[in-house]
Amino acid sequence: ERHPATLQSLSPDRLTWLQVIFAASRFLSDELLRHPAWIADVGPMDCDLSLADYRQRLRAFLDERQAGSPSALYLALFRRHELLRIVLRDILRIGSLAAITEELSNQTDAILARALESVTAEAEVRHGAPVLEGAGGRAAFAVLALGKLGGRELNYSSDVDLMFLYSGNGETSGSERITNGEFFKKVANRLTTLLSTYTAAGLCYRIDLRLRPEGTLGEISLSLSAAKEYYSKRARDLYL
Repeated sequence: ERHPATLQSLSPDRLTWLQVIFAASRFLSDELLRHPAWIADVGPMDCDLSLADYRQRLRAFLDERQAGSPSALYLALFRRHELLRIVLRDILRIGSLAAITEELSNQTDAILARALESVTAEAEVRHGAPVLEGAGGRAAFAVLALGKLGGRELNYSSDVDLMFLYSGNGETSGSERITNGEFFKKVANRLTTLLSTYTAAGLCYRIDLRLRPEGTLGEISLSLSAAKEYYSKRARDLYL
């Protein structure tokens, strides 16, 4: 009733997909009512998409909206757009369980990488690049996936368990200099906020940082040497 022209234009297979989504997922049904063109723009159903595929699809999605820096809304919207295809492959048994969880993980990795690229560039505009003390090279930053994402078995409602590491101490090269620790703390906090902010399309992910060294009492971002010291001297085994 809301989109009669779209309904009339759908092929039989797309009508079947529409029935599947309306029967299986309320939130994706609501998204289709807001974005009816999505059902005609599902993407390839007969193959598994790699991390590189999702990076390209995210880049195209943002380019269509002329979004140089991805907002929390666009990242959440992209995730829902891509979930439509994944859910269809799942329910119609086109993809195996292992393929579905791998795709969910690849999609998440692509979103994390693009968001990290954006927040790092924003921080460097103000503070400059982080430089390693003594060595003079650029300090590196790593986002480690733990939990289900780390095991490549993410499901539709999983929290994303992350840990942030940087290569070493030093300070940034810009006019407003700060230590590498402060720089990467800003990057980690901004990345977490970008991914977990509620928008009109919901949030992108629930980010859980409690698995980092010292849990909620620890720094949000650790140097590699501090992490090594923690795991060699203070970390405890967990028996399930």
